[in-house]
Amino acid sequence: MIKHIVLRIYHKLTVKGIYNDERPEPDIDKWQDFVNSFPEPKDDFEQTYFKYLCRLKYFPFYYTLIINFFGFFALLYHISVLFKKPKDISKKTKDGFLVIKNPFVEYDDVLPEALKLKYGNLYDTITPQISDCFLDSVSRECLKESFKRYPFSFYFNFILFRELAMLSYYKSNYSVKAIVFSVYERQFTSPLMTYCCEKDGYDFVSFQHGEYLLNFILCFRKFTTYFIWDKHYIEVFDKNLRCSMGSYQIYTPLKYQRIINKFINHRIYEYYITYYLSNESKKRLKRIANIFTLFKNKGYKCCVRPHPRHSDMELINEYFKGFTVEDPYITNIEESIMKTKYATSLNSTVLTEAFYGGKTIVIDDYSEPERYYNLKKRKYIMLDKPHILLTDLVRDL
Repeated sequence: MIKHIVLRIYHKLTVKGIYNDERPEPDIDKWQDFVNSFPEPKDDFEQTYFKYLCRLKYFPFYYTLIINFFGFFALLYHISVLFKKPKDISKKTKDGFLVIKNPFVEYDDVLPEALKLKYGNLYDTITPQISDCFLDSVSRECLKESFKRYPFSFYFNFILFRELAMLSYYKSNYSVKAIVFSVYERQFTSPLMTYCCEKDGYDFVSFQHGEYLLNFILCFRKFTTYFIWDKHYIEVFDKNLRCSMGSYQIYTPLKYQRIINKFINHRIYEYYITYYLSNESKKRLKRIANIFTLFKNKGYKCCVRPHPRHSDMELINEYFKGFTVEDPYITNIEESIMKTKYATSLNSTVLTEAFYGGKTIVIDDYSEPERYYNLKKRKYIMLDKPHILLTDLVRDL
């Protein structure tokens, strides 16, 4: 009971810090100055700790106190795992690669096909309970060094301990060539996870699952190989975010392969415009609804599609009375794009899907202009692709 209460408090504080739609746009110049203020990391321990410090920039000072308090007791709670000897578990596979699934994000349509060509068979699993894990010799030495360097960073050491314990579990249960995480770019432990994997002869790999903007939480990452959708990201990751990937590999995910130019000859549409929501403030929702009213008065049908996880349905239903609110659990994204003339958003991955499919994409520079101009500094990839602006669409009414 207490454990669940603690996890709920932690989750609420963390989500509020990272996903705060009402927070003003960040000063990207100050962000970049902060990232550049770090010296060149001497090793993977420093790089991991720098990444951790970048993550903390999202939160007020008391957040660090709270998570270190909980981190200390979390270490005590799992202290038996620290002293558990590795189990003698028979190997279940002989080659291939292991994908660690994220319970909230499917990976099938973004998994790089090159993984199978390089490593062979695919095996996947979910994260185990920490109580079922242990530390192998490499992970144990790594954790000891971390405690030695950062003895009072209890939360940092707890998360590192948790990730290393699970990594030891994977390595002991699966004799594979590579361990692949489907969503791991925000986790600050990636440099040391890469170190521990490579020391035991494994590749530590991850791949892109959505569009990226300049973001503290993405700084100082490291993987043996990182698969990306566009060369645009290489300079962003290396220069602006100071990542140090072993190598990049560019690929087109399956979800884009199957829709390339799919909509280009589709001229019959149900909606003039569909707005694809992601993380919207109240101000933006109101202004989008106002634009919809302008289109409606000209006889155009409008549709808004909420994000399945991040949208506030109560606000959406209030502001978009009289317009179609598409259910993302009933209408799949390809059907949605097919039914609209203009796919519109501020910065949604849907714009990329529409672009690959041959649709005309519209970037919202109207509802919150400051966020639009901030996208330029944050290296939003779709601004480099053919597009029109929402203000131009309104002007042509």
